[in-house]
Amino acid sequence: MAGYLELLTNYLQIQVVQAVLCIIISIIAAKFADWIIGRILSRLVSRTSSTIDDKIIQILHRPIYYSILLMGLGISVKLFPLIEHNAL
Repeated sequence: MAGYLELLTNYLQIQVVQAVLCIIISIIAAKFADWIIGRILSRLVSRTSSTIDDKIIQILHRPIYYSILLMGLGISVKLFPLIEHNAL
């Protein structure tokens, strides 16, 4: 068991693995936010008599999803090691 734990910690120190995990976590977080907004928040605002809150949720639904996704992708790009080229 200790060998597997040591192997896992060694893999987690590699920048490419960190970048891939960041992408996976950002996709999961975006899907989770999508689920919360789509199911839970939509149910709550549908109970009100006003329709403006329904429209706000509908308008903000996709931008919130893509914002979370793109933030995670941006972090993963910073984690990904880039090769430096020497200018001639």
